[in-house]
Amino acid sequence: MRKTPVVLLLAGVASSVLLVGCGSAAARRVRLRSQVATERVVLISWDGSQEAHVRESMAQGLLPNLKELADEGGFAEVYISDHVTETMTGHVEMLTGYPPEITGVFNPHRGSRQPVLAELFVMTRLEGFFGEESVETVFLASKSWRLGSLPGQPYALVRSVLDIWDGDRDRPAAVTGPLAVQYVSLGAQSGRKLFCFIHFHDPDVAGHSHGENSPEYEAALETCDYWLGRIRAVLAETSLQAPGAIMVTTDHGFIENGYGHADARRAWLATNWGRLARGDQKDIVPTILSMYGIDYHQFLPPLPGRPLLSGASRPAAGVR
Repeated sequence: MRKTPVVLLLAGVASSVLLVGCGSAAARRVRLRSQVATERVVLISWDGSQEAHVRESMAQGLLPNLKELADEGGFAEVYISDHVTETMTGHVEMLTGYPPEITGVFNPHRGSRQPVLAELFVMTRLEGFFGEESVETVFLASKSWRLGSLPGQPYALVRSVLDIWDGDRDRPAAVTGPLAVQYVSLGAQSGRKLFCFIHFHDPDVAGHSHGENSPEYEAALETCDYWLGRIRAVLAETSLQAPGAIMVTTDHGFIENGYGHADARRAWLATNWGRLARGDQKDIVPTILSMYGIDYHQFLPPLPGRPLLSGASRPAAGVR
């Protein structure tokens, strides 16, 4: 698997990135000895899903699969503290654990964006820790520009590092969902560790077009929940001896009764892997690393977040 050459596009990023390889080789195999670990993590983003609306829908029984996931583990608020609340910046922080000062992605509406160094993504961290041939990395997205890999876009450098890249497309859940089930199934059956990122754009699209409290917005959430159930089922079928962890989150919230998400800083995170503390979007990557039993302190530049798992018991084998 070839690695993408490192290209530094901002002088401000260069000084931080020079630390990425320094001293990390000796520490790269540091594990958390006391923590039960998984070998499979699926991270799902419901783009633009408002925390309050999601909570209400779960309470009303409209999102049964998400509620089951949260009941097995946890559901917590995740705050966005250091970037504009939009899709590009939210997903970059979600997948790297770093703020814009390190990734170089500040505000795409003002042209402040660039390819993010491949070394900063959690997928690359996992490949470096376990070995490229030991982990299957999958990226499936449904927004062509905000999560794109064309020259100048955030994922241009990391695309060739991953085992499966299926981005640069605009598509609804009816298309994304079956692909997600397929990729999770193939990855889980590969005999390798698995990290799979799946992005559904449907709540965000419905919110912009019809409003946050519209029937269309609710229907988009329910569609995402349906596919969550399908993804959970296929992961359970292929992970009977080593249960997998599923995380569901969002890149940003949505304005109450509104048609946009300017300054919508309340996001959320749910998982089957344990109880969660409230935290920041930067905490998602340390939480993922902790699920694999990896000590997040070893990486450079230092990850500013922390794991949100409280140490609750993990699912038994075969439980989904």
